[in-house]
Amino acid sequence: MSAPGKAERVYKRDRLGRFARRQYVPRGKRTVGGYPAERHRGHDIPLGADGRVPREMMAARFVAASPRPARDARRPARSVLRNPTPAEAAAWWDDPSLCDVAGVDDADELFRLAGLRDSRSQERIAVVAATEGDQRAIREALQDAFSSEELERMASGGLVIVADGEDPVLLGSCDFRTDNRPASMITISKDAVRDGETVVHEAVHQLRHAEGRSENRDPTGRTNTAKRAGRRTRAEAREERATEMETRDRLDRRPTLVLIDESGDPSHTPNSSREFVMVATIKEDDGQFERIADETPKYISRSRRHGEKDELKYSSSSDEVREDVLKRVEATNARIHVVRVPKEGIGKSPERLYGNVTKEILKSTLSDEKVRGNPKGAKVILDDSRYASRLDVKKTIESAAEDRGVTVDEGSGTRRSHECKPLQVNDFPTGAYGTEYNAGDSKYSDIVRGKSIVRIFHRK
Repeated sequence: MSAPGKAERVYKRDRLGRFARRQYVPRGKRTVGGYPAERHRGHDIPLGADGRVPREMMAARFVAASPRPARDARRPARSVLRNPTPAEAAAWWDDPSLCDVAGVDDADELFRLAGLRDSRSQERIAVVAATEGDQRAIREALQDAFSSEELERMASGGLVIVADGEDPVLLGSCDFRTDNRPASMITISKDAVRDGETVVHEAVHQLRHAEGRSENRDPTGRTNTAKRAGRRTRAEAREERATEMETRDRLDRRPTLVLIDESGDPSHTPNSSREFVMVATIKEDDGQFERIADETPKYISRSRRHGEKDELKYSSSSDEVREDVLKRVEATNARIHVVRVPKEGIGKSPERLYGNVTKEILKSTLSDEKVRGNPKGAKVILDDSRYASRLDVKKTIESAAEDRGVTVDEGSGTRRSHECKPLQVNDFPTGAYGTEYNAGDSKYSDIVRGKSIVRIFHRK
């Protein structure tokens, strides 16, 4: 690869929505994706600040070279590189079957949580993120906003999405295969992963380029030099406006979230709750609940127990935090459905009761105009629990949706609350109504009562 003169222009959005037009590197310096590079075995190998090869660059090489050799795909290697030197990376560059790279092509391959529905493109797209939850959030944002065919086109030359660091200025950027990058790269600031918009915006830039619709790119991804210098800024501005409009259109097409949790338990043991309560919150998937979860302090009323997941919970929050979260929920356009079950006279089977109440709350929520008015339908997420694991949740959701003529998203099902921030927020109205019906204290449920529809379940 030849040494570049200056890096190509890339799309970068700052926290005010503005984008930086130029990014330079010194003339004559050999770089790959903005990193200084060393020559090894005929390759320009990028170096991080620690003298090792950044993981996103290893991932970029992997997706650019896919499909991998059959001998590499069949079995795990005996050795795994965790922080490769340039010489080690160059050997793997030539032959991925020599060893595996941790988090790239080893047994875990965590970045492949962003797997496409189309298996042919599975190894053409990778996510390098700080946590599994961030990887899952990126995957779901892509699958909600783009069709599998669009994702396949987007990843045709290899695509790496990097979200393992924080940028104090920029929310995200899209760098095509310029500055000697092995593959296209989207960079997202870690604190922008859950906003529901940034990754879609940058992916739209990538798709527009892949489909030849970019206002300011030639087929290689470089700035279109056919335009006079004085017109480039206007071309970039047109591209940014077109991308923003397309992003808004795609975000408006997302399914409505239906978040379901329970308080109390459906059993009839001596220590069981007086009532079993199931609560569902219906909310547009606009990132509001993620922001509430991110901005609310956790474990205020007690310390975090050993092995306990880091999550926002009603039970571990102080009175002030509970009131604050519920007031923020009340200020949104969410709607809350509550099914309460006084257990006197109700059948003794807790599994049957849980299943019947789940069907009742699905009937209620999937008939709601906030769901029926969305052509994309609903994405139903139940908090995983002992009783949920005994129920065929997907079949129950699909049956209820079919009865009401509603589309349900493929991502519907159970989730663990520590992996899903909207579920953590829904824990607060659930806990509030559980406190009212089992402890006689309505001070929390009164906050969201104006948004709530309460039904009493009497069936045996």
